[in-house]
Amino acid sequence: MKNILISQRSTYHRIRKEYNDSIDLRLTDLLIEMGCRPILIPNLEHKKFLKWIKNLPFDGIVLSGGGDIGTIENKFRDKIEDYLIIKSKNKKIPLFGICRGMQMISKFYGSKLISVKNHVNKRHKVFFKNKNYTTVNSYHNFSINKCPKNFIVLSKSIDENIESIIHKDLPMYGCMWHPEREKKKLTYDKAIFKKIFGINK
Repeated sequence: MKNILISQRSTYHRIRKEYNDSIDLRLTDLLIEMGCRPILIPNLEHKKFLKWIKNLPFDGIVLSGGGDIGTIENKFRDKIEDYLIIKSKNKKIPLFGICRGMQMISKFYGSKLISVKNHVNKRHKVFFKNKNYTTVNSYHNFSINKCPKNFIVLSKSIDENIESIIHKDLPMYGCMWHPEREKKKLTYDKAIFKKIFGINK
């Protein structure tokens, strides 16, 4: 069974000055369904995080969705996810980025975030190079301005926003939709998940 780290949404309670972590249980359910053991990453101050992760064995990383990059809520999470992207790159650890997670990967590799309209609480088609398409959920205010360095665009929306990418050489993938939010998990998502994490069953 593969140990897969999952980053969590971070929220900040301004009155109590309290940070809270949370995760969509459908995402942990999906990982368990794929035969993995999910390990939730606490959004700790960076030194505490490095102590937490030291000597922790893991086989892959999921950067989950939820929350915008660069906000006060995500000051710890942003730094942790950057660290995990570097770790993935240097050690060739499989990395799967969901929505915000794809944005973090793209930003790390040189893309910029751009504001988009009509991509929140919608369903729309994404088109692949072979002209096939599938319909996915959409919950994001931002997209990326270009394909990040060393990646290939796998799909785009009808308004030409990049919807999924894969690294040319490394086991690193990102999509702007949330596979865990689909009532019937998409065959495509399951196949790409198994490919990235090297799951044969």
